[in-house]
Amino acid sequence: MAKHRSRVRYMDEFGCVAIPKEMSEALGWDTYTRLRMAISEHNEDVIVLMKISSRCSLCLVESAFMERFEKGHICPVCKAKLKKYVKSGDVA
Repeated sequence: MAKHRSRVRYMDEFGCVAIPKEMSEALGWDTYTRLRMAISEHNEDVIVLMKISSRCSLCLVESAFMERFEKGHICPVCKAKLKKYVKSGDVA
């Protein structure tokens, strides 16, 4: 990942800065990745971006073991419940 360490970007009129695609891909971030932004405690000129663990779209539990589901994520517990529900034939 050394070649993705530094890029210069300009802030637009709305205060937005785009993350270069090669950087987001190197970090495994996609369109729906949730990021926490914070001003560094050590240097007020530095903004830190941190990936937030995904939340399950059904139960809202935060976990590192999520799978993509439609435009969200699903946890292993809800996935197992859905599989059981679908196998039982109770789906309309």
